[in-house]
Order: sequence, then structure tokens, then C-alpha cells
Amino acid sequence: MSNDKRYPVSVTGALEQPLSRWLFLVKWLLLIPHFIVLAVLFVGVVLAVVTALFAITFTGKYPRGRFDFNVGALRWA
Repeated sequence: MSNDKRYPVSVTGALEQPLSRWLFLVKWLLLIPHFIVLAVLFVGVVLAVVTALFAITFTGKYPRGRFDFNVGALRWA
């Protein structure tokens, strides 16, 4: 344990097995479906923003469903 008092807890760890040299390629492949879903969601966000713009123009209120959808999609991104 070090004498450094800036942090209340000090954690150390060790790898039990070495990491695979090719694991990063698999992780990059797993990103592809995520990006596809995000692209579809962002198309939905654009449509929701446009319809919300008209709703705000005519009613003066932001529709709650559109707001929740946009917040959820942006949170996931």
C-alpha cells in the first residue's frame, strides 16, 4: 500500500490469463449492430423533432411522447 493519502481506497489487480491478441477485432465487430440501431434511432429522432416542431408551433406544447423518445435515443447514444 502506498503512502499516498489523496484517495481513501487503493485497489490493485492482476490478470489471471493473458488477453487474446484478436479480441479487439471481435469487439469492433460487435459495434456494427449497435451503429445500425443508432442510425435507425437517429432517423426516428429527426422525424420526432420535425413533428414536435409543428406540434409546438400549433399547440405551444412539446408532446411528451416525442420528448421521451428523443431523450431515450440520445441517452442510449
